[in-house]
Amino acid sequence: MPAAEKLRHFRRGIGYGAALPALRDHLPSYLVAAMVQFRYTCSRHQALFIDTLRQEGCTDPAKMDEARRMVLSWLSEKYPLIVFEHFARESCIGCDFEAARLNLDDIAERLRQVARELARR
Repeated sequence: MPAAEKLRHFRRGIGYGAALPALRDHLPSYLVAAMVQFRYTCSRHQALFIDTLRQEGCTDPAKMDEARRMVLSWLSEKYPLIVFEHFARESCIGCDFEAARLNLDDIAERLRQVARELARR
């Protein structure tokens, strides 16, 4: 196949690029975490976040980052003091919520809900 033809296939996401979504679904969490813009989150909570999104069918790193922003916005409204302290101390927000001994079921459910919504897009 001539180089120009290969480039056209790559740009269209056919042929050479078609395997990328399937490959992306099987990347280890630490590689996906490098694509999602975590700032202070520890590796344990990054992996938990990514695994939860994957379980709900959200595997695209760009959508995962959008989910991160959506959940952080929701957390900022619901738990403003914890989120503020998280940024001020540059600490892992997951660890901060665990240390506060809050019931995290609503946070987990919100994350699942956002993941399902983004997976349908």
